Amino acid sequence: MATARPIHVPTTLLASPVAISIAAFAFLVAFPHNLVAWNIGAWTVVAATALLALLLPFAAWSLAKDAATRTWPRIVAFAAGALYLVVLGIGAIT
Repeated sequence: MATARPIHVPTTLLASPVAISIAAFAFLVAFPHNLVAWNIGAWTVVAATALLALLLPFAAWSLAKDAATRTWPRIVAFAAGALYLVVLGIGAIT
């Protein structure tokens, strides 16, 4: 039986949704009374969070299975993404 090819999630693909969400939150803070800005910013945060929620399990699997993917930038991007989702989840609950 052939071994499965490992799934690699690039570091930039993990870090980009976090950076986009931070920029969208800054956009929301900069224009608190503009409805169009809130629509754009809120949907940007939703899209970036959905992308991160889809990619994070694949990144975790890649980091756990393949030692070559355990570089410090990828670990930092994974930790930042996981921390972002935890903070967003706690904020949604409270």
